[in-house]
Amino acid sequence: MTNDSVEPTLHFFHTPPDDPVSFPSFCSSLQKFETTFFLVAFNRFPAALVACASAIESGLKGALGKGPEDRMLFRDLVGEAGQRSKAIAAVPANNLRTFRDARNRLDHYGFSPADDALSVDLLLAVGIPFLDLCYREFFSLHLQDALIPNIALQVRIATEVHRRARVMANLDVSYCVHVLGHLVRWMFRESVSWQLDAEQRAEEFGAKHAVCADLKSNFERVFEPCWSFDCPVCGESDSFVCAFDPDSLVAHQECLSGGACVNCELHINTGWPFLADVLFRDELRQAHAVIVKEYGLKQ
Repeated sequence: MTNDSVEPTLHFFHTPPDDPVSFPSFCSSLQKFETTFFLVAFNRFPAALVACASAIESGLKGALGKGPEDRMLFRDLVGEAGQRSKAIAAVPANNLRTFRDARNRLDHYGFSPADDALSVDLLLAVGIPFLDLCYREFFSLHLQDALIPNIALQVRIATEVHRRARVMANLDVSYCVHVLGHLVRWMFRESVSWQLDAEQRAEEFGAKHAVCADLKSNFERVFEPCWSFDCPVCGESDSFVCAFDPDSLVAHQECLSGGACVNCELHINTGWPFLADVLFRDELRQAHAVIVKEYGLKQ
C-alpha cells in the first residue's frame, strides 16, 4: 500500500489503525490475517497457515520499523522482536520453529488434504496466539477486542475446542474451525441479498419458512432426544436442532453431540468432540431446568 492509497478495506476488524497510511506494514498484516479467515472458509487450511505467518512477518516489520528494502526472515524478525519484548522472547522457540518450518514447506512445496489437521493445529496453537501477542506488545491491539464480535467469538470457541481436542489420539482437529469457516461464508452470502427485490424476497421467505418447518420436524425425529438453540451463525431463533445425552445432561456434564441448523445448514458431526458443548454452553445452562422438566428426567 502506497502513501497515496485510499484507506484499506477491512471486513473483520472494527478498530483499524487510526492512520493506516502511515503504518502500511501493520495494515498489510491485518489484511493478510483477514485472508486467513477467507481461506479457512474454503477449507484451504495450509494456505491459511501461510497467510497467518505472512501476517506475523508484516506486523513485526511494522513494529520494528522495517521498510520494503529490509528482507528479513521469519526467525530474524522474531529474534529482533524478542529483544524488545520479554513476552515475545518467552514464547517457546520450538513452537515457533515448528510453525515456521511447516509454513516454509507448505509455501514452497505445496500441500494436500493430509496437511489439513497439522495446519489447523499450528494455526490455533501457535499462529493466531503469537500474532495476537505481537499486536498487543507493539500496537496495543487485542484481537478479541479488535475483531467484530461474532468473528471474535468463533475464534475463541475454535481455540478452546482445539485446546481440549488436541490431546485426543488420532483426532483430526481441522473440525475446530468448522463453525468459524461457515460463519465467514454466511456473512458474504448475506451481503448479496440486496439483489432480490422485495416481492421475490417475500415469496422466497414464505417458501423457505415452510421448508424449514418440515426440515426441523425431520431433524427432531433423527436427533431425538434433542433441543433447539438459536443458530450461532445465522442467528435464526430455535433453528439449530442438537442431540443430547439425557444422563450427562442431568449430571451437568458435557452432553451435546450432532446437530444442524434448518436455516443456514450449519452442521456438527457426532464425531467432533466438545464443539457443540462449547458452542451452546451458555444457552444450555439457561435451558437446563426446562429441558429436564420437559423430558421428565430424574435428577
